[in-house]
Amino acid sequence: MNILLINPFSQYDSVNYSFEPNLGLLAIYSLLPESFKKEATILDGAILPSNEIKNEINLNKPKIVAISCNSFNYSIALEYCNEAKKHGATTILGGVHITNSYKSIIRNKSVRVNQIDYLHIGALQNDFSFFIHEVLKGTFSNSYSNILYLPDSNKDSEIIPIPNNYFLDSLDYSNTNFNDYSKFFTRRGNLERSKIIGSTFTQIGCPQNIVNRRCSFCSVPQKHFYRDLDKILIDIKHLTQNHNVDHIRITDPDFLTNKERLSDLIKSLETSFKSYDTKPSFYCFTRADNIDQNIKIIKSLNIVSTFIGYESGSNKMLKRFNKNITAAKSIEATRLLQENNVDVTLGSFIIGGIKESKDTLKETLSFLQKLSKIGNVRSILISPMIPYPGSNVFDRLLSKLEEVNRQEYEKIYYSDDYDLNELIVLWNRYFTNVGIEDLRKTIEDAYEIIPLGMRYLKI
Repeated sequence: MNILLINPFSQYDSVNYSFEPNLGLLAIYSLLPESFKKEATILDGAILPSNEIKNEINLNKPKIVAISCNSFNYSIALEYCNEAKKHGATTILGGVHITNSYKSIIRNKSVRVNQIDYLHIGALQNDFSFFIHEVLKGTFSNSYSNILYLPDSNKDSEIIPIPNNYFLDSLDYSNTNFNDYSKFFTRRGNLERSKIIGSTFTQIGCPQNIVNRRCSFCSVPQKHFYRDLDKILIDIKHLTQNHNVDHIRITDPDFLTNKERLSDLIKSLETSFKSYDTKPSFYCFTRADNIDQNIKIIKSLNIVSTFIGYESGSNKMLKRFNKNITAAKSIEATRLLQENNVDVTLGSFIIGGIKESKDTLKETLSFLQKLSKIGNVRSILISPMIPYPGSNVFDRLLSKLEEVNRQEYEKIYYSDDYDLNELIVLWNRYFTNVGIEDLRKTIEDAYEIIPLGMRYLKI
């Protein structure tokens, strides 16, 4: 194989009730010419052991290894780069961690230049297949707006992606076995009868970022673009007709924001479903303050499962998170979903925000009790505040350390491979009014109220 596309699994003690194909790598595969697809393989750490991926690298001796990175798997990505370099492969790293930390990687260039050749910043652009072609020929022109050749980069290197050049086409699922992912899916509530799980996306980025409503802890890049509806319809047709998918997960950070667009999608889907006599159920990420105005749309789209970022049961903490919602509104939205037979398959919470106290932690536990009584919240994720690179809280922590702890500041500033547990401890030390043990106990108590559905890491 000439090209390996890799999604490493988390190096932390992660738990997830669901796994689906990495849509970033699937987009790269979809963009490749047919002749290249024959030489490309996707290796997904969500369903493959890490050692097996390393073995595939050593067995295939690929010419190109492209890896999707987040802050949980970057260390493993570097290990894969080391393996690939043993065979002279060209390594390309992209994903949210690279997008948010590429300047840190450049600062650490003396180490990384032996592991990484190219940094892909931001969302996939349509000229990426030309870039791959040049790399295979050894004629890279350094003319791509969102790709840096690490050996030639410096502290002044900037990325300015070309507007309207993002890959928003339909996805090529032909080489994806959804059964491999579906067998790892924990089915609760409305999803108990779902057999084959698939996924697609309708937008890049989060729409909240463009209306000054970005959550303070968020590291989703701030660019935002919608896909054409006809491309989404093609995805859904391929999933249902070619892969027998009966439950489709829409992976957008916030699906229910644009009501007019959703109405157009409903009309198009109704026509499509009549033509091929099927109607899958859907899952989406949403905010509690989008439920009331969109409940008819939720029902019309056959959305039976949602992810809601509740984040806290304390109004004080919600305000500090810039959530623009109250705990009472979240309860009201959850009850409305329950009345319409829609599950909150996963509700997420973040504890340890700015000025978090024992009282605000108690408010969150009380809020969880109320959710539990409503009966449609099937599982939760409750995480300590993690200062992800690219988030406001990461920048705030770095500024604080520069002021009070120069040694820790320089350690983080000159790093690109962060110890997330260490960042949690530092954040908690300077910004909260509770200890790590208080957070740990709250997490344990929360999972006694509503079952664990996802965990990023253990503290």
